[in-house]
Amino acid sequence: MLLIFMLMILTSCQSSGEEVPVQDKSTRVVQDIFKHHYSVSLHQFGMIMKKLGSAQTVEDLFYANGMVDGYLTSSSLFVPGMTLNESGLNQIVDPSIREDVLTLFKNKKAYLQDLKRLLDKKDLSGIQERKDKFNDIYKLERQLNDDRIVTGKDNEKYKEQLAQLSEMIRVK
Repeated sequence: MLLIFMLMILTSCQSSGEEVPVQDKSTRVVQDIFKHHYSVSLHQFGMIMKKLGSAQTVEDLFYANGMVDGYLTSSSLFVPGMTLNESGLNQIVDPSIREDVLTLFKNKKAYLQDLKRLLDKKDLSGIQERKDKFNDIYKLERQLNDDRIVTGKDNEKYKEQLAQLSEMIRVK
């Protein structure tokens, strides 16, 4: 019985003989890091839009202002900048949408900086005037926050949605 158990352990510990190249492993790790950061960043942005779309009181603005502060103090452009640069790994995001993704990150930051001015003034009526826009932004964020960014599935539609969201939040 002991011999059978030892044989099972030894055979289960053997490698399959197929080593995954280090380049593929590192690409997968960087892709996973980017995908996580992208998803979390979009989600945080969406939660801010959802909160602003339902703001009823000045206290709601305090809460949203804290969410915006948290978003703006994080280095939201660090991970995309490191993983999507020209000398980086083209396998992470399709090159045809890379610029759109970077533009979205920049526009989200600029949009929140602009909203921060209203939040700092506690301008509830100014926020409520934009309620429909916040809700539309939130809905679009929910559509974008999936795995198409790294799988490349339905790239044209994804690119259109990225452009649509970027345009909605572009500070003029």
